[in-house]
Amino acid sequence: RTHNVAGPDNSSVSVAQFDEPLHEGAGGFAEMGAILRLETSLADGQFSSWVIIPFDLASLNGFDPLTVDLTHFNPTTGDWELATVSNMAGLGNRIVIQGGPPTVIFSQALGDYGVYWDSELGKGAAWAHVDHASDFGFGVQLPQCAGDCHMPLDGVVDWDDILTLITNWGLTPPGPATFADLNHDGVIEVPDLIILIQGFGPCP
Repeated sequence: RTHNVAGPDNSSVSVAQFDEPLHEGAGGFAEMGAILRLETSLADGQFSSWVIIPFDLASLNGFDPLTVDLTHFNPTTGDWELATVSNMAGLGNRIVIQGGPPTVIFSQALGDYGVYWDSELGKGAAWAHVDHASDFGFGVQLPQCAGDCHMPLDGVVDWDDILTLITNWGLTPPGPATFADLNHDGVIEVPDLIILIQGFGPCP
């Protein structure tokens, strides 16, 4: 849903959905599910748009649905970023709703963003109110440094991260525990623990 707030008449907008990775190897967020490409003849800041991407339990691959955010691809950095970070109007509030009518989450305040999740249905949606065009997706934030593997990520390698690594000792399961595979060899074991201990403390 897009509104022309300051642009010329007869402007255009289009949205295309891609069910495949468009920016493989991009950092910032671990992307999941469909990508929406929003294109418009309006300049950034001349419009506002609610971007909403639904998801289900299967597409989360083991991640906590309440840690999901709507993101956008920043071609300048080559990373997925929080969608509202590139708003001309700045960042708003993150709103998390579990169950109940999903329409209550779609704030009209530009810059607001969040996630809705219905555990009974196993379905939800990530959304954001933006004023810029981009490729939009949804995902969870990647660790800031090796060893920060306990969800939610906090930018510090500490005892919670050691506990996460030990709890997931052995083959790397899907979802958050993959962050504990610090040397990316598919197995959580001694080399990963060594890397974690070497990075103990705040992320640089």
